[in-house]
Amino acid sequence: QIGYEINQSFGGNYLFSGFRMDEPPVFIEDNNRSFVITQNFHITDISREASFQRLVVPGGLGTFEPVSYNINVIKLAYTGLDAQPVIPGFEVRTLNITDPDAYRPPVDNGASPAVPVLHYIPETGELVMHSDTASAFPREGVSVTYQKTGFRQDDINPMVYFTGREIVDLNTSHIQLGTELVYNVTQNFSRAAGTPVPAVGTPTSYNFTLAYTPMVPAPADLMASLPHGATIAGNVVNIPAHVMNTTTDVSVTYPVRLMDTPVVGGVHIMADTRVQGAELVRAIGVDNIAIPLNTIEINKSFDMKNQEIQYEFASRTRVTVNSLAKNVVTDKMFADFRRFFEFSDSLYVSTEYDLQQHFRSLGYSEEAIKESVEKQLTKENAMARDALHKQFNNMLYLIDKHVDNSTREQTLLGSRMIRMELIQNRLEDDEGSYTKLTSDNEDTNLIHATILRYSAEALFQASLMANGGVIQMSIANFLR
Repeated sequence: QIGYEINQSFGGNYLFSGFRMDEPPVFIEDNNRSFVITQNFHITDISREASFQRLVVPGGLGTFEPVSYNINVIKLAYTGLDAQPVIPGFEVRTLNITDPDAYRPPVDNGASPAVPVLHYIPETGELVMHSDTASAFPREGVSVTYQKTGFRQDDINPMVYFTGREIVDLNTSHIQLGTELVYNVTQNFSRAAGTPVPAVGTPTSYNFTLAYTPMVPAPADLMASLPHGATIAGNVVNIPAHVMNTTTDVSVTYPVRLMDTPVVGGVHIMADTRVQGAELVRAIGVDNIAIPLNTIEINKSFDMKNQEIQYEFASRTRVTVNSLAKNVVTDKMFADFRRFFEFSDSLYVSTEYDLQQHFRSLGYSEEAIKESVEKQLTKENAMARDALHKQFNNMLYLIDKHVDNSTREQTLLGSRMIRMELIQNRLEDDEGSYTKLTSDNEDTNLIHATILRYSAEALFQASLMANGGVIQMSIANFLR
């Protein structure tokens, strides 16, 4: 329901996606898209709750006693990542949910200086830490980077929530042998890095060595973009001295052709690693021999900075008219709800039958089996209730925090509405003022116009009477 609400659209444009109006904040269907995502966490994102872990022993019976720990955990937005996340300043250890140590609060690795350890649990997307690690969590927060391929319906859309890049598969099954990859490369040069020409005396220009040899001849739509008066010979660019500022770098953009060499099993091309910071312009087959292609990957970077849509109603009077999904319904809210439901679904105790079979296999008498089963079920139920109680109380606290966040966005929206009403009132007042000013300058003075009308009418009537008298006299004379 939350995903449905945040996916509201108008005219085919999603209202909470910033400038990415074609991207829904929450996926509406399963897909196999792939993203490299950077997610930020602060100390306030650490949850303090209880774990409840059911381990499995050979034979399929649960452990004789469930394992529960008081844990400090942060929750990633997704489960089932392609690889364990990378967190600067921390050692990450991947432990499956079936590992007895998965929820055991980890200690540092004994290095000097000590490096805090996080347990990453792929099935739940949780990062479990020791209470000391939580207390010393960096106040500026940490950035967690990971890759995720394949998303379910109702997963949040990384392009609307995070900073990262999408790896796009062009779905090409074959590529031509000797494929020509054309890039636009931009390099910046400072005067200090150049070779003066001439070497002695006052230089008239500077030479710089390019990282690649430009295409010669270059296609018409890929001509090099050079500073005024600069020339390129081979991989050396010559820039006039008067263009080179002592403090500002000069930018040179030029096209580069790179030939990709096929490998056994296909070709794998990574545009952003072939030429760092360059833009892949086109890939052209230069002959007719086709070979299998694994993937062509192009990195499309994205972030949610500067996504506010503002209308300017007057000079230097701008009002933000949109709200972002990441501020209204945060990724932390989705992760908290997901984990709460997963926890509730996974919470179970041993069945009476399984316990009877377990104690019978240990050689217990029927009376001892009955007593042991009753005691075990009582203990497991108590542990399950305690874990669920702690989880529920923690969820109430988290919901209050998320409600506060949504309320803050509602408050911002309310202040924008008040500002819009004030602008509307001002524009209405301006309309009255400009109407009066126009009226004073251009409208007719009805009193003055009426007087002139009657004066002109009287003069016209007098003229008619005089002419009428002349005509009558003339007729009388004619008759005579």
